[in-house]
Amino acid sequence: MKNRFLLPILVGVSPFLFQAANGQSDFSIGPVVGIGLTGQTEVLSVQRFSVYQAPGVPSFRPQSGDGHPGPVDGYQGVSIVGPGHGDSSVTQKGMILPYLGVMAQYRLTDAVRLEGQILFDPIGVRSSFPGQSYTSEVDYLKIPLDVQYAWELGPGDLLLGGGPYLAIGIAASSAGTKVPFGNNPDQDGLRRGDWGLDLQGEFLLKKGWVFGLGFDQGLANIQPGGSSSNRIHNHEIGLSVGYLLRGKSK
Repeated sequence: MKNRFLLPILVGVSPFLFQAANGQSDFSIGPVVGIGLTGQTEVLSVQRFSVYQAPGVPSFRPQSGDGHPGPVDGYQGVSIVGPGHGDSSVTQKGMILPYLGVMAQYRLTDAVRLEGQILFDPIGVRSSFPGQSYTSEVDYLKIPLDVQYAWELGPGDLLLGGGPYLAIGIAASSAGTKVPFGNNPDQDGLRRGDWGLDLQGEFLLKKGWVFGLGFDQGLANIQPGGSSSNRIHNHEIGLSVGYLLRGKSK
């Protein structure tokens, strides 16, 4: 299973690594670290709350007789219950989490760059109930690929661009309990795969330092067995710093 995901990644980055090894000046590669304000946007009908259950967390679902969501003895999975589900006592907040990885940039023309990254990128949400709170986190291997337009500005270049991203879930937990991946709503907590849109603004200094601000919006529905009325989408705002090692001119 893991090899199926790693193979396309290795195939995708191998041309960049080959160019770096041959010292091509149009190519640069280096480490990147950052912090992200992460969260999830949800539209969940109350009928879905009792399907996947992780122990230790109260469930919000219709109580017998009144038909309104409320706290009952039970469980809640990684799908976080947030405001707008019929109970104002439930609050949901995003989490600030670090991420790290490798970034590579290729100069297509003087003004156009192609930039890719391979990141270990967690997404987290904190949910609060009266007298209780818990966190849910999904760890992703994320690969954004952006086309950027460059403007020379003072000591460096201003880069603005965007493109798609692909993310693969590595591990997930809710209230300290492991959450399984899959698309069976009776057994699984989240779909493993995610994809969406990545927007980036960066300032690249001539010495190689890169300072970035980015926004990712997940377009894939990661709710198992999801539909238009039962869906979860990831999102993240990130600040990053990296350092690009350029190939030597021949």
